[in-house]
Amino acid sequence: MADNERINARIPADSKWSAADLENKSSMLGIKKSDFIIDAIDLLMGFETEFIKEVYSRADKLNIPVSTFIQNTITRVSAQEQVEDAVWGVNPRIRYEFMMVDDKPLTGEDLKNYLVDMYTREEKQKKEKFLKEHGISADE
Repeated sequence: MADNERINARIPADSKWSAADLENKSSMLGIKKSDFIIDAIDLLMGFETEFIKEVYSRADKLNIPVSTFIQNTITRVSAQEQVEDAVWGVNPRIRYEFMMVDDKPLTGEDLKNYLVDMYTREEKQKKEKFLKEHGISADE
């Protein structure tokens, strides 16, 4: 890694935010503007390339900003967890999205494939239970 390399960037004229907005947001967070900018860059740099492409694609399809897509997705998960905690008390579930493999968290396509497999099994079980409870044949 480079030691104190300098980068220069200009805020595009059609940007939805200004240098003053950066200053205000970083001040509200209690950090320097330069640290705020580096944190924003670190956030994107920390994502796997395919994940970034998927997020941009999904936000584009919904015609919403990427930040709204990420924020609302996390808000939905947070709300689900809040309800589970309220209903169950201490939430007993395993946080599969943070499981460690070889002392590293499982991420990217490996995590997605694992979760798709797990959720597919769960949804099939839910469907079978629903059909059985309602006397519906799976062939209908």
